Amino acid sequence: MTEFDKPETVRAPGRWRRVWITTRGWTVGWRHSVFTLHLRGKWRRFWMIWLQPGYVKKSLARRRGHCLQCGTCCALAYACPMLHSGRLCMVYHGYRPHACVMFPIDERDLADVTAAGGKCGFSFEPEVKK
Repeated sequence: MTEFDKPETVRAPGRWRRVWITTRGWTVGWRHSVFTLHLRGKWRRFWMIWLQPGYVKKSLARRRGHCLQCGTCCALAYACPMLHSGRLCMVYHGYRPHACVMFPIDERDLADVTAAGGKCGFSFEPEVKK
């Protein structure tokens, strides 16, 4: 029994009680799902690349390593249409979108790859605080 099944936690009247429990349970499940984590990461990277280029530039200067071309980052939340069935990118050596070229932007992106069960070839040096 979850906390949403307990009547004392539900403040919805009469016939709406079951709908409220289902909706609330789905919302909490949605917020904490791996899919949502990856989807938020995609949006975060998109906005950071276009609206915070200074942060991205500083973060990429700390990035070390190389791409293993495993395709894990290409399938976060949903599979990239350029991802070949053999998990290889069809445009890796050609034109890649900015989000792909700059991935991973920071340690949070490495956490997304790890949550998806992959291992990224990149790492980040610790940030020097002034």
